[in-house]
Amino acid sequence: AALGSVRRVRAVPMQTSVRAEIDESCETLIWITTGIFLISIFLSILRPEPTLAVCLFGFYGAHTHSKGAVRAFWVYLLVSVLIDALWLYQYSALQPFTWEQMQQMTRREQVAVALTAVNVLYKLVVVGVSVRLQMLLGAFEAAELQGDRPGDTSAAGGTSNGGRAASGSLAAQDASAKV
Repeated sequence: AALGSVRRVRAVPMQTSVRAEIDESCETLIWITTGIFLISIFLSILRPEPTLAVCLFGFYGAHTHSKGAVRAFWVYLLVSVLIDALWLYQYSALQPFTWEQMQQMTRREQVAVALTAVNVLYKLVVVGVSVRLQMLLGAFEAAELQGDRPGDTSAAGGTSNGGRAASGSLAAQDASAKV
């Protein structure tokens, strides 16, 4: 029993640092995704823009610390980047891609191209943040499962079958309220 206690004590600082990294990554993801969302609102006036719906996955994943939602967010965001690249290449007024053509575009077309380019850069940055966050969430889940012992229902709250309750579950909330 004493060995198990030592193992838990050592795991707590690691989980705390990982949790702090997760919180920081979630905050970064939310801020960058907010910027993408705002740019996409204006882009939707100028051209078809699917990114608004994709951003909801990012907001949900960051607020709930959902590894699956974060993964869906960055995968769909990469698809959105491909759509943006296709739009720039095929449908924008930037055909052919020359300085003279850029000068001949209307102000509205220039704004659409510029906002699309900025949004693509933000999307690529947030994909990196999202992949890192997904890996952190996976590492945190693995650390929680590794520390799980049948019958140990002390810290996170227990389930009726003796297992450990998920941190967001009602059992875990009830156990933390008692402590």
